[in-house]
Amino acid sequence: MRRKERQVTDMEQICGVINRCKVLRLGLNAPGAPYIVPMNFGCVLEGGSPVFYLHCAKEGRKVELLRANPFAGFEMDGSHALKEGDSPCAYSYCYESVVGTGRVTFVESAAEKSRALESILRHQTGREMSVSEAQAASVTVLRLEVETLSCKRNP
Repeated sequence: MRRKERQVTDMEQICGVINRCKVLRLGLNAPGAPYIVPMNFGCVLEGGSPVFYLHCAKEGRKVELLRANPFAGFEMDGSHALKEGDSPCAYSYCYESVVGTGRVTFVESAAEKSRALESILRHQTGREMSVSEAQAASVTVLRLEVETLSCKRNP
């Protein structure tokens, strides 16, 4: 990372950034060009590392690409604000972001699917909600295990 003064390495602070973000952009390997899709997500810590849960339809381009190659990149950002300056080159922009790579697996267990969807709802709404196994059966649930991660902030 070029701007080391903006790097965030404390996992508690990184989790704070993740918790303030509502959309994770998932970058997939597609023939000819990358395929990037914005997705709502939930996050849990396992062994001190974030694990992201995402959901989607049971079929479609995203599912096909992930079955062919489960490795993905991801990005999320927020806390956007313009910092005005006295001259054009003095302007800046406030933000915080998390960028990384990982491996996506398809969640098959009905119980884990329910817990994953509950984590998405908790992250997006701030409330605890129950998802039955029958409700969870209607969607595909993806588990993104982080392999690399960096966090940056320009306050």
